[in-house]
Amino acid sequence: MKKFIIYTPHKCGSIIVRKMLREIYKIPGFVSDKEFVGESDTSPVKLLHTRHVQLESPPGNIDINKDTIIFIPRNPAGLAISMYYSFGYSHRCPPTHDKKRFENYQRKIQKMGLENYVLKNIKWITRNIRLGMETPVHDRTVLPYELMVENFEQFLTKLLYALDMSSRFSEIYPMFEKQFLKISDLSQSIEEGRIKVHKRTTDIHEWKTKLSEEVLNELKKNYPFVYEYDKMLANAL
Repeated sequence: MKKFIIYTPHKCGSIIVRKMLREIYKIPGFVSDKEFVGESDTSPVKLLHTRHVQLESPPGNIDINKDTIIFIPRNPAGLAISMYYSFGYSHRCPPTHDKKRFENYQRKIQKMGLENYVLKNIKWITRNIRLGMETPVHDRTVLPYELMVENFEQFLTKLLYALDMSSRFSEIYPMFEKQFLKISDLSQSIEEGRIKVHKRTTDIHEWKTKLSEEVLNELKKNYPFVYEYDKMLANAL
């Protein structure tokens, strides 16, 4: 039985991708990091959605020499910015966490500031995205997060084709198309504490304007993959 691993790192649309998979295969209880069996257009398939796996050393339930990998990456700089606003401002305290400790953690991120946060985390984020795109695997489809935001119709078409579920397009597209309508940047309102939202902007190139020239030059010098990814993205769009 063919097995699909849908690998969506955190802040690369993992929540909405999981919701789409639930609707595509009509599996009401579909959750991340648990294997399910679904019916594709041609045969039964196994499905696993995850945002934690590292392809260079996958867990025992993933065989990169046999399984089909669908990887949804994001520009490391854009991903780091999204993490800053999410972890520093928008995320609510999980039920299993101590509230005071969680609030201290958020204040620490806020005090650090956007650019320092990006520079502190960009190394491991870049490594994770590169490994997801470059680790040798049997079969991989790369569908950038930015394509999902910028051209959802094309993204969904390619996702369904990779999943052998093209027949579901006419049903799935109307369910999710409004999720990708353009919105204004809400970063300032989030920083000021006026709102708490996870959908903050639809500007896929915000890292080019939100970060100072000094930080951009440091990224270009020490993390050129950020710019290589952008060239790859231009071709995908």
